[in-house]
Amino acid sequence: WRRARQEEELSGRERGTASDMRFAGMALAVLVLSVPLAFAQYLCPTAVQVDNDGRGHFISASISWKHVRGNTVMFEINSVWRRKFNWPCKQSGPESGFNGPDGFPGLGQKLPIVGLATTYSNASRLEREGVAATKFKTGDGKEYDLMLQVTSFSVQEDWLAGTAYVEHTFDAPYGGSMPFFPTHYVASSQNKGTMQPYKTVPWNAELVGCCRMNLGMGASYNFAIRTTVDLSDHIGSPRIVSMPQIFVSPTVSAQSEKAKTYINFCAVSAAGPKAKVQKTSGTINYEVDDNMPATYTWELLHPTNGRARLMRADEGGVSENGGRCQRVLYETPYGTASSVAYDYLVLRATLGAAVATADYAVKVQYGDTSFTQQSLPYSCAVTKPCEMDLSLGKQLPYRDNTARVRIDNTARV
Repeated sequence: WRRARQEEELSGRERGTASDMRFAGMALAVLVLSVPLAFAQYLCPTAVQVDNDGRGHFISASISWKHVRGNTVMFEINSVWRRKFNWPCKQSGPESGFNGPDGFPGLGQKLPIVGLATTYSNASRLEREGVAATKFKTGDGKEYDLMLQVTSFSVQEDWLAGTAYVEHTFDAPYGGSMPFFPTHYVASSQNKGTMQPYKTVPWNAELVGCCRMNLGMGASYNFAIRTTVDLSDHIGSPRIVSMPQIFVSPTVSAQSEKAKTYINFCAVSAAGPKAKVQKTSGTINYEVDDNMPATYTWELLHPTNGRARLMRADEGGVSENGGRCQRVLYETPYGTASSVAYDYLVLRATLGAAVATADYAVKVQYGDTSFTQQSLPYSCAVTKPCEMDLSLGKQLPYRDNTARVRIDNTARV
């Protein structure tokens, strides 16, 4: 929970005329500055610069979607990758090379998300096809190659983060249906489709590929980040948010003990407050469960060997703002002050019946006391600014009255 650059999300609150003028001026300045950059030429990294050791380059990712129109949705994939990877690089002409300070990808650049041919192979990447190629599959037979736009990076920690969008139109609002009542109950043929209740089966979309940068204590180099789409029931999914890479720093434990640390995650509604309602609760022609409140629930998919678990509400593990934030108790094996271990966490957040997963790399650094963990991460009052900060995965000293930030005339403490 440190040393990560992260853009803040701003809510849709109305701003005054003066704020609008300032924003317009900033936008104009950015536009003016971006014009020459669009035609700038940079160099590509040399073979010596690229960390071409055959490791994977996937670090973390989350997925979400929201309704656009009809049966069309917009998928959003936020992902983090190893930066000193052999990314495809345009050698000459406009927009050639990489604009980072060290010759690797920098802010605003677009990169094709590609996968390794094999985990330990200097073949380095597959640009299009192959058994290990990284693909986004919408669940209806369609596949997409993703283009990532870099939004942040770290030279020292060797990662870059960005967002990819995919607008996709399904043939139907959901993937299929199944009987609601026992099979021996059948309505008359004249009104079977309009009167007899049935359950919907959602579309299952996923980003799948290979390979993780560090397997560590994990189970597989492959990864799969998934979400479900049922437009008859939801207008959007949850989106799990955290830092680009998670660092845990347990105290050095005795050889017979496990060191305990805590990792905080939050979820937001990708489609805003209106998505916090289940329109049909997954049943058609059954009005009893229509327009039910949609609440958040969490599940830890990896690891499953007891190394980590979701904390209960009575342990302070669930926030009071509708369960949007969840705490994970992470227990690490014995380690010395110089030990470094790697792991990853896979979580599933459900808003009503809409599902979204996230996969986060974890770096365990024993004996690192450069930061302290907040004992009560959800101790602040449930206000809109507080919820926004928590949803971004930030731990702020809310009880420290010396730390104040003012945004849009709202004081945060």
